Amino acid sequence: MAHGTSSRVLTTEEVVTRFEQWRRMRQGKARIPDELWSAAVEVARRDGVNRTAAALHLDRGKLK
Repeated sequence: MAHGTSSRVLTTEEVVTRFEQWRRMRQGKARIPDELWSAAVEVARRDGVNRTAAALHLDRGKLK
């Protein structure tokens, strides 16, 4: 693992891009990978659950 990758602050735009890429590549009703959920949670803690859920097109209740 590269040094500093886990301490870098993710922007909402970066996480949106990651979700868009995953959605284009997923097959069927694949579950959201843990790495993406973790990124979404990180952004939600900083920017708020409602704003993050809307930006990432996620269910607010599940993100909460």
